[in-house]
Amino acid sequence: MTTTFARRIGKATYGFIMGGQRRHWFDIWPGLEFERDCTGRWAMAFYQGTYATALIPCQSLTERPVDSIVVVGTGPSLQEQCLDRLCERDVILTNGSLVLMARHRIQPLAVFIEDEGFVLYSPDLVLAIPDGTHCFFTPAVLRAICEIDPKHLGRWHVSLAEILHRPLRSRQPSQTDLANRPFVLSSEDGEIQFSTDCDRGVGSCGTVAFCALQLAIQCAPKRVGLAGIDLLNFDHPRIHEGSGRRSPSHLQRRLPSILKGISLAAQVCRSRGIVTENYSSRSLVAEVDFPYDSFLDRK
Repeated sequence: MTTTFARRIGKATYGFIMGGQRRHWFDIWPGLEFERDCTGRWAMAFYQGTYATALIPCQSLTERPVDSIVVVGTGPSLQEQCLDRLCERDVILTNGSLVLMARHRIQPLAVFIEDEGFVLYSPDLVLAIPDGTHCFFTPAVLRAICEIDPKHLGRWHVSLAEILHRPLRSRQPSQTDLANRPFVLSSEDGEIQFSTDCDRGVGSCGTVAFCALQLAIQCAPKRVGLAGIDLLNFDHPRIHEGSGRRSPSHLQRRLPSILKGISLAAQVCRSRGIVTENYSSRSLVAEVDFPYDSFLDRK
């Protein structure tokens, strides 16, 4: 399997040859292709010319009635909390929080992985996702899994999470183009996009939690909560990491955009009457309308 360093070098070279607006095409190179159905939706993925998986619409998930959804990150605050209580609510696990399935017997509503780097650094966690789990993968993540073995995709219910500013086989759209789409809401400065239809793409702001929030809000719950989204753990290991090998963190550099994205998600929740909560007493998201709640505190 390729390394993150090799992918960075390859992406830079690819972007130089193809141009910046098509640099994201490298996400699926080499070997991953997609096919649309009669409605125009991406419906199947192929790797090295061989069928890899069907891509099911997220409508199959969002039509299910839910009361509360918790989006779970990987912040160190989770180490101090009563995580068994997560079993009381529907949960979307992101990246390293996959470890909670085994540790606390959590059966998630869905799993969301945005960054191929997580697959490259923690392939064992990805491959340990139980059969039948509903997984939302970006094109780059799908390719990274296929490089391990595309047969794994057949174990899960896979939905495509196409990033709005990284469209498959299309040039990168401008902020104006995105703002004019009826299912896209933008921050005041136009930098961050929020999708109300995840089948048509998801916005990205530097954290997978923002992508998962768009899915959670589309499910129309009464309450959306954030767990392990501390945004302060620049030098501390994540929930799935020990004192040894750690994947690099770009959190500090991305923090302004992340807070802008979380704030936009909170605005969408307010407009829909959805209560927002966060369960980390030291999280910065409390500053952007996700107030602290003691739901996961140890009594």
